[in-house]
Amino acid sequence: MKKLLTFTFSLFFILLQSQSLELVPYATGFTSAIDVTHAGDDRLFVVEQSGRIKIIDGTGTVLATPFLDISSLTNSGGERGLLGLAFHPDYANNGYFFVNYTDLSGETRVVRYSRSMDDPNIADPNSDMEVIMIDQTQGNHNGGCIKFGPDGYLYIGMGDGGGGGDQPNNSQNTGLLLGKMLRLDVDGETPYEIPADNPFVDDVDVLDEIWAIGLRNPWRFSFDRETGDMWIGDVGQNAYEEIDFQPADSPGGENYGWRCYEADSPYNLSGCDGDYVFPAYTIPQTPGGPCSITGGFVYRGTEFPELIGKYIFADFCSRDFFMIEPDGDGGWIGELIGEYPYSITSFGEGADGELYCTHYGGQVLQVTYDACSSFSTSVEVTSGACAGETNGSASIVANGGNPPYTITPSLDYDNLAAGEYTLTISDDGGCSVQESFFISTLPLPEEPMVLVDGNTLSVAGDFTTYQWLFGGVAIEGATSNTYLAAESGDYSLIVTGGNGCSNTSPVVNVMIVGLDAPASLQELRLTPNPFTTELKLSLAVTEATNFQLGVFALDGKLVYERSISASGQMTETLPLEHLPAGVYYLKLSNQEGEVIRKVVKQ
Repeated sequence: MKKLLTFTFSLFFILLQSQSLELVPYATGFTSAIDVTHAGDDRLFVVEQSGRIKIIDGTGTVLATPFLDISSLTNSGGERGLLGLAFHPDYANNGYFFVNYTDLSGETRVVRYSRSMDDPNIADPNSDMEVIMIDQTQGNHNGGCIKFGPDGYLYIGMGDGGGGGDQPNNSQNTGLLLGKMLRLDVDGETPYEIPADNPFVDDVDVLDEIWAIGLRNPWRFSFDRETGDMWIGDVGQNAYEEIDFQPADSPGGENYGWRCYEADSPYNLSGCDGDYVFPAYTIPQTPGGPCSITGGFVYRGTEFPELIGKYIFADFCSRDFFMIEPDGDGGWIGELIGEYPYSITSFGEGADGELYCTHYGGQVLQVTYDACSSFSTSVEVTSGACAGETNGSASIVANGGNPPYTITPSLDYDNLAAGEYTLTISDDGGCSVQESFFISTLPLPEEPMVLVDGNTLSVAGDFTTYQWLFGGVAIEGATSNTYLAAESGDYSLIVTGGNGCSNTSPVVNVMIVGLDAPASLQELRLTPNPFTTELKLSLAVTEATNFQLGVFALDGKLVYERSISASGQMTETLPLEHLPAGVYYLKLSNQEGEVIRKVVKQ
């Protein structure tokens, strides 16, 4: 009892484009968390826009007493407030840290503070020393990010002064600090000195503090702790968000294009004739999509090797996360990783290089990677097993993870017996998933009963397919519910039901009446057999005889006939090129009704 329908086992190897990036809640209880950084130890310092800095200790506990509270000095709301925090590279010895905030008049102030001499978790609020104050013209586009570079200098990202479209063209005005990246030496004379290698120190038309120009609102920049490269997330106007890149060996002086260009697209070219550095990565703004980029970091931690060397950032509006990595040809390739339920205001590193981000709703999240989260499997049972057979089938699909995949136990998934199965599907990275499925038992069709009427065979009942056999061998082309037997012998029939299962009839022996050759016939040969277009009939008779010749299909249909008068030995050519390929039988009868049949094939 063989099931005639067959199924093919398929294991699909599909590697998803999206990365298995996960945001794991690390600490909660903040109000408008807007920045996070470290001081060289296992603590994290979280900036609240209202003017407070809080500490998460090494156990993940948020300390009740703020590290610093300057909310009485800060004009907070919208894009204003306490916006940035940076610890001096020698903080462990000198205790200096720097904040960037908008004061009660809306001006940008970068101020140095010191930690308390008595408690390392408390800053001295009376230790303030103003480094720089910059006039603001509007309430938005304040920048606010401050970082120490690998050269030990303090970098300050300044927005273009606000409004829309930078109508005063502040970003290209080198007599203003707005719309610029500034670079200060805070270890020399107070409040600061100009580094001798700042790019415009010898240009009387450019302020010495300027390191780069042409920024709109650099909302978070960072340095790759391994290479020293600078990455800048610059918020766009109405068309594009951009990520700018400055290699570590740059002497500075880049012009990133705003307001002449938004990303690399012309915006307002009036008076523009400079050399511009266009973004490493550009994201088109869309309705409900990206509209306010939050610059991130190149991951240099150790917990998640899959992320090493990848620059990770997000968009505040769409909540999308993105990733950029080298393309191998000196450029960059970026991709959308996915959308997460958080409005990300900032990214920051721990002292160990692990990556965190702040959610405006009040959380600090750790950026993690779960290689197994993208690995999924499914099983589809494509057929049950016919009763008493092992021809059930199932298809296994594996997605994501790290191919190649292995499945245990190893089975022939085209030939399964009825029953329950449990599989373990593993990828090359050590991730595994268990899948269980059940192969049901399919009933066989009823046993067919062959009816014999002379040399005509038929079967009672309605089945899907039929196959007649002679001597246990399938007769080519004999696939209807009736069959005209051409010779005596044992016949049987295989039938298939609607579920694909088959059953075989008992063998019946058929004796064909009138198959003895006429006495006058000494020889009958058919050549070639099988034939292609014609068949040669050779006869030898002892007396003149008239024969009626017919060629029949297996269903009994007459497909060729003619009369033959034979005397002695003769050869007749039968033109049969009109017949399709198949099995036929030739019938030769005389006037006395004596008949002989021969099976022929084309």
